[in-house]
Parts: sequence; C-alpha cells; structure tokens
Amino acid sequence: MTTKTQTPKTPNRLGYEKYGSDVEYITHLEALLLGPLVGLEMLEGDLYMSDYRSLIQAKWLIENKDK
Repeated sequence: MTTKTQTPKTPNRLGYEKYGSDVEYITHLEALLLGPLVGLEMLEGDLYMSDYRSLIQAKWLIENKDK
C-alpha cells in the first residue's frame, strides 16, 4: 500500500514521494541489501557498480528514515 504522502499507516519513506508501512520498509531494504551482499560473498569481495548503487540506496533509506 505505497502512497505519495506520509500517513499514519504509511510512515516510512521508501523513496522520493513514496511512503510505506513498516513491513514495506523492511522488504524494500532487504531487496536493496541482499543482492550486493550475496554478490560480495560469491565473488570473494568484488563489487559490481550496480551492487554499489543498491548499497548507496539502502544507506540513504536508513539515514533518511525519519525525515
């Protein structure tokens, strides 16, 4: 139930003008983190640029959760 405005049911920022529930926040964060982490594990420390981008998005999401 993603919305364009923050409401009591969708308090978490998921992106630009995109808000969701706690479950949606964790699911979105998990999707951003799992791919790069599995890639790092399988490639023994090598990191693709797309994986780096996902990690930066996850970092932004964590830092701006309450803003």
